[in-house]
Amino acid sequence: MIARIEARGWPPPRYQHCDLVDIEALQASIEGTTATDGAITVLVNNAANDDRHTIDQVTPEYFDDRIAINL
Repeated sequence: MIARIEARGWPPPRYQHCDLVDIEALQASIEGTTATDGAITVLVNNAANDDRHTIDQVTPEYFDDRIAINL
């Protein structure tokens, strides 16, 4: 798939791992990407944490953590 993208003269996709809850790490990731690759023109986010659990396992802290990650 990447070879087909590059064959068309387009830059290859770039994967960047980042902890979205760590705002400083997120900002550094964005700055590093733009310094290396230029302006970000397309962004595909795939961030979530979808643990399976019962309702009695959901604490306020757990809920807040999932909201911070998933939204």
